[in-house]
Amino acid sequence: VKVYKIHNAYADGRVELRGVRSGLFQVEMGMFFYSSNEQEAKGDFKRMVNMAVKTAPPSRAKLHLSRYSDDKYVVTLIYPAECNDEISDWLLASDYKTAGAATGGLSAVQQYYNDKPEILDRHQFIANERFESRSGDELYRYLSLAVQR
Repeated sequence: VKVYKIHNAYADGRVELRGVRSGLFQVEMGMFFYSSNEQEAKGDFKRMVNMAVKTAPPSRAKLHLSRYSDDKYVVTLIYPAECNDEISDWLLASDYKTAGAATGGLSAVQQYYNDKPEILDRHQFIANERFESRSGDELYRYLSLAVQR
């Protein structure tokens, strides 16, 4: 099965498609924002929650505030791997910044789960539903239209 995501759609009916590796639908991607003290980490966590309230993220995601030790905290954003570009764009557009180091990726998520840090707080983000899903019959009915909305 080949999977494509619409990257851009234009009023004249043209669309830009981007291929998505099918294996990405089975894994999670994450971004990790580290702090050396609890107050700073709590501030990063609260800013991300407030940012999501103001502008909902493009996909579902989970946010954790976790402690590894008294001088190592992390704000973790974990989301479906196929949404990595959209989440990155959302963070950039929202100008999210932290004072500490940041890492991310597929293996970082697995390492986080393996390390089992103490989760101090958590939040579940719901996706910004910008598109309406259509049934199979609706898709066939609108197949001949040049512009889909």
